[in-house]
Amino acid sequence: MRTAVEETPERAKEAIKARRATYTRLAGWGVGLLLLIALPWFSSTSMVSLYNQIGIAIIFALAYNLLLGHSGLLSFGHAVYFGVGAFWTIQLMSWVSDGLFYFPTPLVPLAGGLGGLIFGIVLGFVCVRRHGTIFALITLAIGELMTALTLMLNDMSGGEEGISAWREPWMGLMFGQGLQVYYVILAWVIVCAALMYAFTRTPFGRIMLAVRDNAERAQFIGYSTFLVRLTVFAVSGLFSGVAGGLLAFSNELINYEVMSLNESAAVLLNTYIGGATYFSGPIIGAVVLASLQLNVSIFTAAWLVYQGLLFIIVIMFIPTGLSGLIYSHGPVIKRRLMGILAPAYALAAVPGVILFLTGVFIIEFFYGWSHHGYAATPFPLFGVSWAPASLWPWLVMVVGLAAGLGGLRYVVPIVRERWARVNAHLSGEEPAA
Repeated sequence: MRTAVEETPERAKEAIKARRATYTRLAGWGVGLLLLIALPWFSSTSMVSLYNQIGIAIIFALAYNLLLGHSGLLSFGHAVYFGVGAFWTIQLMSWVSDGLFYFPTPLVPLAGGLGGLIFGIVLGFVCVRRHGTIFALITLAIGELMTALTLMLNDMSGGEEGISAWREPWMGLMFGQGLQVYYVILAWVIVCAALMYAFTRTPFGRIMLAVRDNAERAQFIGYSTFLVRLTVFAVSGLFSGVAGGLLAFSNELINYEVMSLNESAAVLLNTYIGGATYFSGPIIGAVVLASLQLNVSIFTAAWLVYQGLLFIIVIMFIPTGLSGLIYSHGPVIKRRLMGILAPAYALAAVPGVILFLTGVFIIEFFYGWSHHGYAATPFPLFGVSWAPASLWPWLVMVVGLAAGLGGLRYVVPIVRERWARVNAHLSGEEPAA
């Protein structure tokens, strides 16, 4: 009884802390939602279009991560369900425009979700009987097969030209402005993200993780790994179809490219770069890559090279993705230990910036040289004329790489030593300074 009395104040304090954390989290989400609602009013038309693309990419990446991050199934052809959702939605929009029947315009992505769900069940019944490399190859083959069928069935898919349809007015809204389209996509992003998050927090979500981590043990204790994977595959297809439906709603034009390998690769990059082990990882990846595509492509046609290099760097040096890098600093900031890391980060920034600028110079130099037929004549780059036959461009590359790599070789051990100290503080082995 005495122990219970002594524990009551501690439990009360923990309850108060938990309530405060909940209120803080809800307040943060509320502020974020208000910012998203107000954002398009302070943005240009092109930026609102970018926000729409990001919203669609977020739903698709979150759906894909149900398969990859929560079930351990790597798909190379997941654009199939994204494309099916787009085609089903554009067909529904066409029927509504022709007056065949009435359907609320903001809800037309539901047709895409239904298409993605049906195809997810049918094709998943074949795919999820295998896992690992065989599963990935099967999904790749199905993706290429569906792309070829889309090109062949011109009457249904429109071939290379695709299918177009108009957004019909609804409740006084004409949907002719990007602002109205933005709010419809935002509402779908919030609803889909909330549903997928809730799905991962259910008991079935725990079973998904068990099947991902040790399928044999999960099967031994009575769970059907086939049914678990099939269910996840179908749910992922459903939300991928909704994302495709939103693409059709936004663009009013769909062709075979929505099922192509490029779309499957894009969602894979979004998920891996953002971090497949975190729910928010695909969100971060979609925002970063969509912004990178828009901003970098304005300055250079070689933006795909930068995207590929970012993917390689994340895979090699940040396996938990950008979200993992962000979340790893949460306890450090909370314990006020950034003072230990900041000097090392500042020191590492110098060779990092040198290496980054040198890499940009190398990429743009060779890209510009290739466009001039690898001729020895000078060509302009960054406002300066560079002659490939001259020593200067090659000297800049060699010196920049030597300085950047040499500097990183010196500062990386310092950063590691500082992180060791921080981890010691966090684990309680060493008192914080």
